[in-house]
Amino acid sequence: MAFKLENPATLSDRPLETLTNAEQSTLRTNHEACPGTAWRDRLSGTNINPDTLLATDYLNHFNEAVMILDLVAEMPDCLEDIIDWAPKSYQEHFAHSHFQHKALAVEAYAHAPAARRAALEAVIDDLNLLILCTISEAAVGLSEGAPDTIHATVSAAASQLRELIAKASRIINGGTLETMTDNAPTDGMNQDAVDSLFD
Repeated sequence: MAFKLENPATLSDRPLETLTNAEQSTLRTNHEACPGTAWRDRLSGTNINPDTLLATDYLNHFNEAVMILDLVAEMPDCLEDIIDWAPKSYQEHFAHSHFQHKALAVEAYAHAPAARRAALEAVIDDLNLLILCTISEAAVGLSEGAPDTIHATVSAAASQLRELIAKASRIINGGTLETMTDNAPTDGMNQDAVDSLFD
């Protein structure tokens, strides 16, 4: 006897542990192919993109770092305000965020299309590496009493960081991944690429 599966939108409202293997498979397939269909009602009235299931609020962690680095470029002593900056995963950010729908943001992230999530995480890796290296270089400049070096180093890095944040925003807001890859400001940064910014 064949059983008819529920509509995926209905399945998404049920706890995962109550679903059969077939229902879970249907739900995963639906989310991957068109996550907005199952999630649009749940995300209505939030700042979570209903098509990508991602939220730009995560980028505040990096925007705040760039704002402080802008200050450091002009006033090196402000480095103490960012010296302890550390990377945060998407989930970690929302766990400590004042974002109204933070629990929903974390839940939706787990169902975001894998390719888009991977693209975002690759850009986040670049952001983390560049911010940490910039802080380290600025600290060296501060210890050596070289404000001009700090200004040049931090200003160059801040410009690169803004490009990466803009790229992450496009990913979150549904930009075409192939187009963004072709026009990306970086093709995946490594330590050598970061070091070249400070030479």
